[in-house]
Parts: sequence; structure tokens; C-alpha cells
Amino acid sequence: MNNAEDKKSLVRQKQFKLIRISEVSSLTTISKSHVYKLAREGHFPKPRKISTHSSVWLESEVIAWMEEKLGVEFLEIV
Repeated sequence: MNNAEDKKSLVRQKQFKLIRISEVSSLTTISKSHVYKLAREGHFPKPRKISTHSSVWLESEVIAWMEEKLGVEFLEIV
């Protein structure tokens, strides 16, 4: 398998699923403004800028943060 196929496989496995602030807020039950505040302070995964006015998070990083904070393991988020 070549590098391009490896990347496609990772995307199919949802390891690189990108989510916007509304989904981050819904998933964590933390307000949008507080998510940004926590990220600025280094207490939450940093967003990735995909354009001038648009940011996204890696779902896997948000879930890992939740698992660490809650002390539980999420098998799958639907």
C-alpha cells in the first residue's frame, strides 16, 4: 500500500474527521465561546484554520480530551 492509500484509509477510519465549533460545542456540552477560551489557554485542542473565517477541530482530538477529562473511553461517537 502506498502513502496515498494509507491516508485514504485513515480518513475512512474517521481518524481525521473534521468538525466545526457547533459540533464541538454539542459534543462536549461546552459553549462555543468557552471552547475557544479553553483552546487559547491550552486546556483544549486547538482549532485548525481552513480559511480566513473558518476553523475546524479533529474529532479524534476532542474525543481524546473528553476521555482524559472524564476518565472513560468512548468506543464510537455517532
